[in-house]
Amino acid sequence: RTIEEGHGASQCCGLKRYKGRGGRLQSFLLYDLFVFVVAVAVVLATSVRGVSQRRFAENIFWAKTVYGLLSLPFTFFMVPVVGQLFVHALPTAYTPEGRCVPVLHHVAIQRKAKERYVLRSVLQDRRALQMR
Repeated sequence: RTIEEGHGASQCCGLKRYKGRGGRLQSFLLYDLFVFVVAVAVVLATSVRGVSQRRFAENIFWAKTVYGLLSLPFTFFMVPVVGQLFVHALPTAYTPEGRCVPVLHHVAIQRKAKERYVLRSVLQDRRALQMR
């Protein structure tokens, strides 16, 4: 295990790990893991005795409901400014070919649509001329 000077990075298994990264979200992820494990444990504990299929489905329903309610702290991230402060990730999208690209502003999307429309009409005009 080596430490790069000045960056606070350590290397393990060929991957760099920076000290302090993910620190703010780690507690949220541990909380989510704990809630999930408890929900699964409750479903398994209530379903050990040969319960009917209907009762098992009810147990699953209530486990999902309680898990959803206990996920309420994550709604905090849906507020645009707050989510960006915690996550520091740029929004991305996918092209029709599947490449990951930055999200375009609505003005850029409209401009691209107009360019596509013009290009399509030019191609249709060329095809019409070739058929004559």
